[in-house]
Order: sequence, then structure tokens, then C-alpha cells
Amino acid sequence: LVIVDDMSHNNVLPTPKIGANVLVNKHQKVFGQLSVYLIFGILSVSLVGYYNLTYLKSIDISRPISASHRGVSEQNGVQNSITALNKTAKDHPDYIEMDVQLTKDNQFVVFHDFNLKKLTGVNNTPGNMNLKDLTQLKVRENNQVAPMVSFDDYLKSANAIHQKLLIEFKTTDKNNTQLVERFMRKYQNNLVENHHIIQSLNFELIEDAKKVAPTVEAGYIVPFNIIGPPKSHSDFYTVEFSTVNKHFIQAAHNDGKKVFAWTPNDEKSILRMMYFGADGVITDNMAAVHKATFDADHVTYSDKLLYYVAGVG
Repeated sequence: LVIVDDMSHNNVLPTPKIGANVLVNKHQKVFGQLSVYLIFGILSVSLVGYYNLTYLKSIDISRPISASHRGVSEQNGVQNSITALNKTAKDHPDYIEMDVQLTKDNQFVVFHDFNLKKLTGVNNTPGNMNLKDLTQLKVRENNQVAPMVSFDDYLKSANAIHQKLLIEFKTTDKNNTQLVERFMRKYQNNLVENHHIIQSLNFELIEDAKKVAPTVEAGYIVPFNIIGPPKSHSDFYTVEFSTVNKHFIQAAHNDGKKVFAWTPNDEKSILRMMYFGADGVITDNMAAVHKATFDADHVTYSDKLLYYVAGVG
């Protein structure tokens, strides 16, 4: 209609052989239709814009639980060491995330990698060595050195400073029922009393944990999000942050489960997780969490719009 009206003004339309009054009436009719469409378009855009502005302004950005990844923050120590635990605890994380593996003599050692070589220089696995031999090893990282420690000693140190732990089970076995039963038989009361929680990449392990010790909070680690949260008996999901979106978190919340995002390490990424509604972030940078939490009340409209578009995916 706009094009036709413009052509009419420039006298490039063929002129029908009808009376002048009819031409005037037709022109008035086209102009009237254009006016109606224009007014309708302006109102529609205004209403949609006002709704989006109001919607984005009304969103309450969540304040997430914080967990220090492997017990360190900004490379302040050796991962999974008691020295780093005590140092990072001064940054006041809600949890310190750390790793536990079963040793050859059925004890538990605090270590992340399945092979010792990268951090200790010993080409072996924790599962092939006894706890006494493992605790003689030195772990080197971030130009610092610390002894490998047993879970007993790490847990005792955490309880002494009232620091809650997020304990991740590292295992390559498919059947971990005996491991879970052994661990819970020894530590379940301690975990519940001191509000420690557990997680694992092994789906069956977490399912077993909820059967053996239903009072211990347990989470399943989702390596990446493709089709949304799985069906499980876990209490929460831990998801790689670059694949998290608002739909995943809403679906998990609808199922009564919390969502932790790992490992956002800059303020913008943490703010995005907060906007999506994540219940917690596991991070290597506690300072970024504190800054994001402080700045959450001052997020700009453009940032919210960007997070909104990103969260649709």
C-alpha cells in the first residue's frame, strides 16, 4: 500500500478513465487504510516494547550458592590440598568442591586426575596404590607444593573451620554400589551433621547413593546440555556453564531440583548464570562471584536483553 500510494503521488500509475470524484474517493480510501495500518503498527510496537521492558525490569536475578573449584581460587594453591582449603575458606565460599577416589586398600584419597603423573610425576593411578604410599607423594601446581592427603584428614580440617564440602566421586567403574555403601557406612552421619553434599559424573553412582543414604544431598554432573535435564533421583544437577540456558534450569526447577553451573570464571558469565536462575556456581575465581553478586542490582537493560536472548537457546 505504501508503494502504491507513492506511485500515485508521482503519477506513475495508469489513470483509469473514470470521473475525478471517483479518483479522489479512491485516493482517500487508500490513505485511510494506510493510516489505520500505521496507527495499528505503532500501537503494536509500543505495547510489545513496553511489555518487554517491564518484563526485563521485573526479573529478580538470583543470588547463587558459591563453590570453589578443587578448593582453589585464582591459583592460590595446590588443588585438593589442605593448605588451599584453609586459604580459600577465607573468601567465604558456601562450599569447597573437591575430589575423592578409592585406593587399592579401599581407603579414600583426595585427588582429581585418574593418573598421578601430571601433578606428582608418578606414572600410576590412585586405584593401584595404597593410601599410605599415596600420602607420601608431593603434588605440584601453581609454583607451589603440597602433600596428597586422605579424605579423613581433609574432612577433619574442613569440619574444624566449619567449611561445607561439595565432594565429587571420581571413578571409572560402572558398578560402584560397594564403593557407595563403604563410603556412606563410614561418613554418612558426618556428611549430614556438617551439611556436606556429594556429586559425580557417574549416573548410577548417584542413584545408588540416594538409595543407600537418602538424607545425603547428591547431584549428577551433566557434561553438557542437549535435550534438557535427565530423569533421576538426584537433588541437583551440575552442568557445564556454556551449555546452560534458562529452559534447562526452569525444567530442573519444575522437577524440584537445583542447578549448579561449572565453571564460570568471569563476572559476565557468572551474571548470566544468575540471570538464568542458577542455584549455584562452581568457580576458580571467588572474587568474580563476589563482584557479580554486588553488581547484580546494577545490571543494565541491554545486559538483561542480551542474557534473555542467550537464554532462549
